[in-house]
Amino acid sequence: MHLLNVNTLRLEKDVREIHGKAAVEYGILSHRWLPLKDEVLFQDIESHQVNLEQKPGHYKLTQFCKKARRHGLQYVWIDTCCINKMDSTEVQESINSMYRWYENAHTCYVFLKDTTKPGPGRLELGGEEEWFSRGWTLQELIAPKEVRFYDRNWDLIGTRKSLRYSLSDITGIDVSALNGTRKPQEYSIAQRMSWASGRQTTKGEDRSYSLIGLFDVSMPMLYGEGESKAFMRLQEEIIKRSDDRSIFAWKGLSGPHGLLASSPDAFKDCQHMTSVPIRTGNSAYSMTNRGISITTYLSPWTVDTYAAPINCIDGNGKKPRIYLRRLEADDQYARVSVMGKEFNYSNILDRIEDTKDKVHYGIKILPNDNLSRKSSIYVRQARKYTDIHAHYERFHGFRLSGDLPELLPHKHMIETLGLHRWNQKKRTLHFPGWYVLRSFRDLVELTLTNLTKEVDKIKVIKLGFDFDSNPTLFLFESSAIDKRVDFDHSYHKEEHDRTSWLPYVKPSALEVACGNMSVQERHPDDTLGWNKLWEDGAVVLNNPLRFGLWALKGDRIKGLNVKLENTSIQVILTKRETKDGLIWDLNITNLRKASPRRSGEDSSDLAESVESAESAESDEPDESDELTESDESDESYESDGLWQLTESI
Repeated sequence: MHLLNVNTLRLEKDVREIHGKAAVEYGILSHRWLPLKDEVLFQDIESHQVNLEQKPGHYKLTQFCKKARRHGLQYVWIDTCCINKMDSTEVQESINSMYRWYENAHTCYVFLKDTTKPGPGRLELGGEEEWFSRGWTLQELIAPKEVRFYDRNWDLIGTRKSLRYSLSDITGIDVSALNGTRKPQEYSIAQRMSWASGRQTTKGEDRSYSLIGLFDVSMPMLYGEGESKAFMRLQEEIIKRSDDRSIFAWKGLSGPHGLLASSPDAFKDCQHMTSVPIRTGNSAYSMTNRGISITTYLSPWTVDTYAAPINCIDGNGKKPRIYLRRLEADDQYARVSVMGKEFNYSNILDRIEDTKDKVHYGIKILPNDNLSRKSSIYVRQARKYTDIHAHYERFHGFRLSGDLPELLPHKHMIETLGLHRWNQKKRTLHFPGWYVLRSFRDLVELTLTNLTKEVDKIKVIKLGFDFDSNPTLFLFESSAIDKRVDFDHSYHKEEHDRTSWLPYVKPSALEVACGNMSVQERHPDDTLGWNKLWEDGAVVLNNPLRFGLWALKGDRIKGLNVKLENTSIQVILTKRETKDGLIWDLNITNLRKASPRRSGEDSSDLAESVESAESAESDEPDESDELTESDESDESYESDGLWQLTESI
């Protein structure tokens, strides 16, 4: 650290420091630079040959020294002439030390070159005053113990404490931080970042470098890396030292994104975003070559998309959650918005997080699923996601195609008993995401009518999703109709009450062999008993333990394409792209009607029939391209309870 002698205007180089502080007291200047040629620089002071008085910056320098002398100070520091900018090592060391130098100064003198003193205790900025919009001046306002403001004539306007309300209005910084009753480190990361939003620097990288002291980190200066990369590195350094998850509370998504922001401007609305400590503590998270590795609770909100808490409270006392969308890799996620909203403020999720007992709300869910699951995931910090599906909104529901629309009742025969919506024209079942915890994993029940002889085997269909967004499909034959009530028991019922007719059976070798296929996944505690597969996953076998119920689970990416054993019924679930997002297309087809099966037809012929039917389905016009969320015609229906399509008597 070099200091300038106020009497001789000569540099005292490499001042001795004791416990990180200069051995002498000094004043420090905060100002806006004149053009470089007009300032008194380090080389000018050292040369002894430059006539300093000829430089416009000389007046500022001498007035600063005069004020410091009046306060009994012999030394001052000013960034124009106390840093040798020809020495890159010294520049880097100075930037990393600057917050500490301002913090340890006796007094900081702020020179507002375009402002005239308006009156005692008031601050009215001049029209060209830039000091409050610059990046470096933020730490110069916050770090020092005492700050004194001077106008263009070097008349005192006031101190940081006396002007605290005006300064707070201008900068957005909390009054308590300005009057010294709270230290900057007592504010959340998001709040401190909000103070830096909107500020500019000559070099884009300096927007980040000027904040390293405010967040008590160190990092090398890499001019030329660009503003966004520098800010990314700053955040990576911050998360190495802090578990404050308000660093994820920014806004400004333009598409799938990582957990870290691209600019301090993304925190402009976070002045009141406080971090909430939890007794169990935040789990550790870190940057890896797969993105940020983090363990968090995930609550399903819409297909492939979850709400994740960030343990913060905003100025309205609400707890925001971010949306994370699962990508093709099962443990890889991206941050997204849902229906144009970047935060989730669900009151139901608030209650679930505030209690260990997730049972009291009587919310209907699939057996062995929780409303929230602690998951270890990666969130990749990528500008562009190669997974195109990450960009699509999700249509939370199903479109019915194939023979199914003909088997459903006409619209005047439909009784709506739930929050789900059936659109007769577009053949879609929609699960409104904002009623997620009442409807997400409820099973939509369809009772078929006008049945053909073959499909008459199936009386009731139940559709839904599991926690991992795999589409689930339950087909009930007549023999299983009376038992489906047991299947529907809510989570608060006793385990044996709701699963007594579905006893757990140890997985067989066949089940283990099929466990990685797209239809099913069997877990040790899974009492549902998903139907087993045969013929390389092309045929679903009957389960003799609960004959008459076909329990099918599609893969969240690959979907489902199977034939039911001893029938000519083919079930296809395909994820389709539409202008309104991705939707699951359900096709239950009578293969015999489409292509009569010959006597003695073997499994290879069957597989060809399945493949042919799927190909034919893919060639059909995609009517879902016309889907719109806003199309609320008289063919959409909703009310309370479970959805059911019933046959008119």
